[in-house]
Amino acid sequence: MAADISPDDLFQLENPFRKKHVMVMAPNEASFRLIERVLLRMPRLELSHVQNRIEALAHIFMFKPALVIVFCETNQETQAFIQLIRNNPSFKRLPVFAVYTEPLTFWQKLKQGLNIAEKFETPLATERLYATVEGVIESN
Repeated sequence: MAADISPDDLFQLENPFRKKHVMVMAPNEASFRLIERVLLRMPRLELSHVQNRIEALAHIFMFKPALVIVFCETNQETQAFIQLIRNNPSFKRLPVFAVYTEPLTFWQKLKQGLNIAEKFETPLATERLYATVEGVIESN
């Protein structure tokens, strides 16, 4: 356990130059570029883009991002991927934002247990996305 603790963590000091990592799971390059364009101006933020489930889950395990944004082709794919994340007890508290490409159906709104920190619909409210990501990053 002690080998996993960095000197900054040991004394509970945060490196002020350390960037916060945000992973964007978006199978479509254009979807990632939209989010990147909004968040690129945020200081101390590092974005990574993954395009498939396996790569995204491996990325979460390896890099433990401060936030995950899921922007799949359909609402069902978005919710299914978030369910995969939530199936691992280590990631029950990981902040996850969902971007839905279609209006949510009644049943999708009722689906509980995904613990989605924030939901967005397209067209994306860019200022709201920026402010919400900034709030999560600053609180971590």
